[in-house]
Amino acid sequence: MKVILSGGGTGGHIYPALAIGTLLKERYPETKILYVGTANGLEASIVPKEGIDFATVTVEGLPRRLSPKGVKVLLKLLKGSWQSRQILRKFCPDIIVATGGYVCGPISYLAARQGVKLVLHEQNALPGLTNRLLSKKADLICTTFKESIQYFPQAKNVVLTGLPIRQQIIETSRDAGARALGIDPEKFIILVTGGSRGAKRLNDAMLEVIKYFTNKTHFHIIHITGNAGYEDFIRELKNHGIDHEAIGNITIKPYLHGMHYALACANVVVGRAGATFISEITAKGIPAILIPYPYAAENHQHANAMSLVRNGAALIIKDDQLTGQKLLSTLKELLKNNDKLQEMKTKSKMLGKPDAGEKIVNLIESLL
Repeated sequence: MKVILSGGGTGGHIYPALAIGTLLKERYPETKILYVGTANGLEASIVPKEGIDFATVTVEGLPRRLSPKGVKVLLKLLKGSWQSRQILRKFCPDIIVATGGYVCGPISYLAARQGVKLVLHEQNALPGLTNRLLSKKADLICTTFKESIQYFPQAKNVVLTGLPIRQQIIETSRDAGARALGIDPEKFIILVTGGSRGAKRLNDAMLEVIKYFTNKTHFHIIHITGNAGYEDFIRELKNHGIDHEAIGNITIKPYLHGMHYALACANVVVGRAGATFISEITAKGIPAILIPYPYAAENHQHANAMSLVRNGAALIIKDDQLTGQKLLSTLKELLKNNDKLQEMKTKSKMLGKPDAGEKIVNLIESLL
């Protein structure tokens, strides 16, 4: 079996594609996989490190309105289409799995026209433009949120599968996660993260939260600041008279490579509303306070967060309303209501789809 994977621009498009490719390879070791992306996209640095063959096309996102730049974009699209034809002719795929981002547009469209099976995976509650445009050509669309199904009215086959996540996240126990991080698993653990790059507004708000929870030994806070914000955050703590290294119940990291450990032991999470993060916390059944990133394409993180809010698994704070006092009061209100916490945990677990990868591979198998 020959498989083309395509999707790029952000890790949210790339990692689901890699997860699907890995699972296909595990089930069918003879599978040949080629990842198609752009030379300048994040995929160019991530994919080769995974030992997967990588080919590039020249393409850029379509402008929303006519402009001189639009002409250059269209010329790149023509070049990318020609490159895509060459790749298809040389590799001769049986199937293409596209996870969104403009890079997968030309290769997916041309492959479908040639009779190659096309599978789309949509991560967000509000689907991206490329997947919406490709949906009529797709043999199968796998969605992470039920809310996104309505955006594919003319699709042949749409299935709610969830988003494939790392097996480590599913398998790591609370005790193992707490021990790996040097935290007492009997404590109530609050995980706070603004994503791999961090979030300055969230860091600013956390100053108030950490001041309140300092030396409240029943609780333990894990706060991941992001590499760019770490030094500033530590400096601000010191300005408030807090030495985090001398406090036993506060862990502050610029980045956490073992995120599966933190997710395994967290009682509550505070973070953004990217599709992968939401899929991870629901797989573990963790109640959440979500602060959607307001500049995500078409504000799709807000749609993601609202899916959990409507289902009783999360609370939401808009980014422009986030302050230290607002975050602290929301946390305190939640923590004093154990019934509410347990209900949110149950609802989160009900939304989780830890077997998403297996479902997707089963569907691909049936398609072929």
